Amino acid sequence: MASHNLQNHNGGLNKHTQGLVASTLDFIRLLHAADTFPRGGLFSGYYALQAALRYEHVWLKMQARDKEIRDRDCKPPLDVAVAW
Repeated sequence: MASHNLQNHNGGLNKHTQGLVASTLDFIRLLHAADTFPRGGLFSGYYALQAALRYEHVWLKMQARDKEIRDRDCKPPLDVAVAW
C-alpha cells in the first residue's frame, strides 16, 4: 500500500487534504444543524419519528411493489435514508 503525502513541498497541506478537511468541517456543521433542529432534532424527536414512519409505510412498500425502483437501486429521500 502506497503512503500518501499529506503535505506539499512547503510543509502545508496538499490540495486534496485541504479539500477533505473542508468537506469534513462542512459535514460536522451539517450534523450539528440537524441535531439542533427544533422539536428534538433530526436524529431524535418528532422529525426522526416521521422519517422512520415514512421509511416503514412509504419507502418499503414502494420497494416491494415497484420492480423498477429495486432494479435501478434508487436511493430514498435523505430523511428516510438517515432513519434507515
